[in-house]
Amino acid sequence: QLAGPKCSSLKVQDMQKYSFNPRVLLSELTSVYVHLGLPTGKQQPAAALIEETEAIDRFVMAVAEDDRSYSQALFDKALYILEQRSLKNAQSLTRLREFALKCQGAKVDSRAMLFLENEAPDHYLDPLLASLMTNPVRLPTSDNVMELSAIKGQLLSDPRDPFNRAPLSVDMLEPLPELKREIAEWRERKLAEYQAQQ
Repeated sequence: QLAGPKCSSLKVQDMQKYSFNPRVLLSELTSVYVHLGLPTGKQQPAAALIEETEAIDRFVMAVAEDDRSYSQALFDKALYILEQRSLKNAQSLTRLREFALKCQGAKVDSRAMLFLENEAPDHYLDPLLASLMTNPVRLPTSDNVMELSAIKGQLLSDPRDPFNRAPLSVDMLEPLPELKREIAEWRERKLAEYQAQQ
């Protein structure tokens, strides 16, 4: 409602009494989105980086799938309000735009996902789930590549490499940022193809 079609009529009696300031609230809410939805950029161990990336991906997906409160138009309106009222500096607005783009990219319907999985090269698919990877990691114990969330789920019940039964823990998993970027770029191209056919 802070950036929706009725945002200009959003009023509370005695706003000072309740410390209700819609502009400040919008600014703070969007700060939370950015804080939870984008990497901090701080140097950290590989295991912590994996945890951060996984948490970000989950949050972005949850926001994108919430049809009640997410749409690109709402983010565009929020950005407009924040910029026009000088509620955020240029860097904060850039980061919010980056988060909005991540959400837009995550909002893919199931038919599009099926199309992507049918078109994907084998090395873009998780070998156990046959689903398109978004966060690939290498298992050093067998040199296989898996989706981070899939192998983490596996290791919760059995702390061994599913391919050779060697002992394996989450902190041993190796992120593959180049493959992750390659898959993301391929996915974007293929989604454009898919949308052009619709």
